[in-house]
Amino acid sequence: MDSFVIILLCTGGAIVIAEVFLPGGIAVAIGLSLIAAALLRHFGFAVTYTKLLVTWLIITPVLLAICMFIARRFFGGTVNKKPYDEDAALADETCEVIVPVTAKDDSGRVKWRGTDWSARSTGAVLAAGTKARIVRQDNLTLIIKTIPEKKERRK
Repeated sequence: MDSFVIILLCTGGAIVIAEVFLPGGIAVAIGLSLIAAALLRHFGFAVTYTKLLVTWLIITPVLLAICMFIARRFFGGTVNKKPYDEDAALADETCEVIVPVTAKDDSGRVKWRGTDWSARSTGAVLAAGTKARIVRQDNLTLIIKTIPEKKERRK
């Protein structure tokens, strides 16, 4: 066996073992591709260094794709993708009216979570300093409504 083949086999084996200490799956593909290239050289398919380099450069991405497929197939984690509804996230939040808000235009301003927003009401005119409830968002404008006053119960 050629000494260069032995060097490639040992280097490939060392890189595969290094995967234990440097997990990620890439080291396995690189190490296995070195071992495969060394075996191809040993059996006479990649005799020159140029052919060996080209063979290794072709084998490496193929083995990397195979290793990534196997890793995702057998070791993939669970992914929960829940659709995010922006309107539902801010609906029923409370904001404070800074500039009077009407239903006609977006000239009103409210303060919500420390930021000023343009606002439009669902009907009634809201005076500055009052609290309002957010109904939904229309682009960069918050659609708000009045908060009904709670009636005190008499005992």
